[in-house]
Amino acid sequence: MRFTGKLGLAGTLTALVLASATGVLAKSDRTGAAFQNMDTNGDGFVTEAEFDAAAAARFDAGDTNGDNTLDRDEMIMRAQDRVAAAGRSVSADRIEARVSKMMERADTNGDGVLQRSELSGPSFAEILDRADANGDGQLSEAEFADLPRDRGGFGSKRG
Repeated sequence: MRFTGKLGLAGTLTALVLASATGVLAKSDRTGAAFQNMDTNGDGFVTEAEFDAAAAARFDAGDTNGDNTLDRDEMIMRAQDRVAAAGRSVSADRIEARVSKMMERADTNGDGVLQRSELSGPSFAEILDRADANGDGQLSEAEFADLPRDRGGFGSKRG
């Protein structure tokens, strides 16, 4: 089963830009960390296999009870962790409301939990179409940094 989910780039899936040559570090720490987490072999490129493995790992990290689904409580805990890691302050009510909206949209079979298949985002091929400037079939850190990041996460102006 292939997972290219919302949780990572997800969550990642995801808010990241590289430092410029002048040393400005606006969002570069997050960009570099996200890229390094995906580039598991350290060659400076992210392949489709690395992308898919990172997405699966993000899902697995949220699945704290190991039932291969994400329930509302797991989603809330994951959101709280992401907000804290970003150094932001978001009310518990807002987090719960956003998680509820996501569950309503994504829970296509109506069973009250999210399976991997219900969390679909852009495929690696779609990302390559937008970002693979040199056409080599993988993402460099610079190409990754150029991807648009505002997906309406917690603390954004959307929702």
